[in-house]
Amino acid sequence: MTNVDLAQSFSKHIKEKDYQVLDVCVSVEDLLQFLMKDENGNLPDIILMSTDVASKLSDKRLEFLADCIVTIRDRFPKIKFIILANEKAGHPFLAELVSIGIYNIFLTSSKKISLDELLDTAENPLTFSEIKFLRVVNKEIPWRRGSLQTQPNEVQINITKKYENGEQLREEPNRKPTLSPKIGEFREASLLTHIDEEDFLQEYLPTKEKEKVVIQDKIIGAVFVGIVGVEKNTGSTHLSLLLANFLNNRGLRVAVIEANNSNDLFSIEYVYEGGRGYTSKKEMFNIDGIDHYKSIGKLNFSELVHQYDFIILDIGQKENTQYFEEFFRAHIKIVTSHASEWKRDKLMDFLLSYQEYDQQNWHLVLPFADSQTLEDIEKETLLFPYSIPTHSDPYQRSEELNMVFEDMLQENLPTLKGAAKQSAVWLYGGLSILVLVFIIIAITFFK
Repeated sequence: MTNVDLAQSFSKHIKEKDYQVLDVCVSVEDLLQFLMKDENGNLPDIILMSTDVASKLSDKRLEFLADCIVTIRDRFPKIKFIILANEKAGHPFLAELVSIGIYNIFLTSSKKISLDELLDTAENPLTFSEIKFLRVVNKEIPWRRGSLQTQPNEVQINITKKYENGEQLREEPNRKPTLSPKIGEFREASLLTHIDEEDFLQEYLPTKEKEKVVIQDKIIGAVFVGIVGVEKNTGSTHLSLLLANFLNNRGLRVAVIEANNSNDLFSIEYVYEGGRGYTSKKEMFNIDGIDHYKSIGKLNFSELVHQYDFIILDIGQKENTQYFEEFFRAHIKIVTSHASEWKRDKLMDFLLSYQEYDQQNWHLVLPFADSQTLEDIEKETLLFPYSIPTHSDPYQRSEELNMVFEDMLQENLPTLKGAAKQSAVWLYGGLSILVLVFIIIAITFFK
C-alpha cells in the first residue's frame, strides 16, 4: 500500500486477528525485492495488495504490476493474493487477475469493504462464479494494444539486475515494519490523505453482524418473471406474450403486466377488439385465457400472487419504466438484446452496469440469433444465451419455441410438471368415466 497510515492501521488490526505481518511495502518493486531475497526463508502465506502501488498516473505502471503478479504466481505458487482494486469492473487488469486464478478481488470503488471480510477470504476464498463478471472487458480502456498476454520474464530479469547491483533491500527479520525511502514519491502520486485510527475503524471494521439471507426452497404463490431490454425495440413485449402463451398452453394461470410506459397492450387490445374506434377504460383484458394488465399502478400484488401461477412483468428498457427495480426481485430474470454484432456493446455495457448483482441465473434472449452469434455471446458474457425464432403471432403454438422455453425454465419445471400431472389426472379420470358408461350401456343392452 502507498498510504502508510492505512497500511500501519491494517497491520495493527491484522495482528489482533492472530496473523503475523512480515513486512509493509509501498511499491511493487519493494515487494518483489522482499520475496526474492527471502525466497528460501520466511515467505508470506498471503499478500494483501492495493492496486494503488501501480500509481494511477500511468497505464504502463498497471501493466507492470500485472507482470509482477504473474512473476510471483509462477515462482511462488503457494502464496495467496487478496487484492483491493481501485479499478472498476471492465478493466483488462482485473480480467488478467482472474485469468491467472486470483479470485479474492475486492472493488473499492463500488463497495465498502471490511477488514474481516478481507481476512475471511484467506480461509474461504471467493469462487469463480462470484467474480466471473470481471472477465468482461471494456475494450475502450487502452491495454497492451488490445492483447491480454503477460510478460513475466522481463520482470524477473529486471529484479535480478537489482540484486546484482547489491542494492540494500530490507532490514533484518523480526523488526517492526519500515517503509521505503520512495514513500514520498508514491504518496504524492496516489493523492492519498492521512487516515487516523477513528477513520480506519469506521471505514474497515464491521460495526454489526451481517444480515443472513434466507432463500425459500419453494416459491409460495405466483412465480414472477421480469423481462428487460438493454435498449429500445429488443422485443420484450413480444417475448412476454410468447412466454405467456407457452405457459397458458400447459394449463397454467398466467398474467402479463405492462410495467413500462409503451402502452403496447392498449394497441393489442384495440386490434383484438377489431379497431374501428374501440376504446376501453378497463385495466385488464383477456385473450385466449391470458390476462393482460395495461397498468401496474393500481394493482394489488398481494391478491394477484394467489390468482396466477406465473406473472410476467414486461419491464422493457430502463429509460421507459418506473419499475426497473422489479427485475431484480423477480424469480426468473430475462434480458433481451439485439443479436447484431455492432450492437453487442449495449449488452456488455448493461451487464457491466449491474455487475454487483449475481448474474449467474440471468437468461439472455436474442431474437433471430444464429448459432455462431450465440457461441460468441456465451464466450464474452459466460451466460447461456437463447435465440427466439421468427414467430409473428405470439398467441399461436410453436414446437420450436416450446423447446426454447422448456430449456430456459427447466429450474421451474416442477411447477410445469405439476400442471401436467393435474391434466393427466383429469384425462385418466375422464377416460375412466367413459369406460364405466360404456360398461353400463353394454350390460343394459345385452339384458
